[in-house]
Amino acid sequence: MKYQNILFDLDGTVIDSRLGLGNSLTYALANVGMGDLINRELLDSFLGVPLLQGMEEYCGMDRETANKAVDYFQKYYGERGMFESKPFDGFESMLKLLSHNGKVLAVATNGYTENAKIVLGHHCIAKYFSIIRGLTSLGADETKQEVIRGVVKDLNIDTDNTVMVGDRFFDIQAAKDSGVHSVGVLYGYGEEKEMVESGPDEIAENVDKLTEILLG
Repeated sequence: MKYQNILFDLDGTVIDSRLGLGNSLTYALANVGMGDLINRELLDSFLGVPLLQGMEEYCGMDRETANKAVDYFQKYYGERGMFESKPFDGFESMLKLLSHNGKVLAVATNGYTENAKIVLGHHCIAKYFSIIRGLTSLGADETKQEVIRGVVKDLNIDTDNTVMVGDRFFDIQAAKDSGVHSVGVLYGYGEEKEMVESGPDEIAENVDKLTEILLG
């Protein structure tokens, strides 16, 4: 399949943000009196999950507590966490190649739009993306599907040759619900079993394979 328009998830797909997200979550839970929940399994399960949903479903918080936790998360992430990250090896080279071949590139993330713009700018790769779009606020109830549809609308692109690239089943399901193709990556935060069961159109085990797929 030849894709002209390529939407990327951010965390676990473009950048390795495990350290910053983990530290932000640890800070948030400690400040709402739930620091005893912190363990590696919880941290791993949170990666790539919509934040408010994760606070409620994975930590058992009510909405009021979850909103407070989101605020604490944002405090740490905005001051330090977003900079505790780096692009995956080979990713910028891939972006250069895709751009050179006339592909339209965008970011569609479960994170806060302004945070995404800052972190991509910090790593000097924001220039490759026509649109960087996420939630209007960190704890917003917007879905990944709504973010994807917003990118498609803003770019006025045809869904038939548009693909969403992500590392979690949330990304693949949102792509299906939005009528765009999907590529799942195995170098991010989702397990291979999760990715296979989510049913993307194609799977890339590394950035080299992803480059091959996206170049068509």
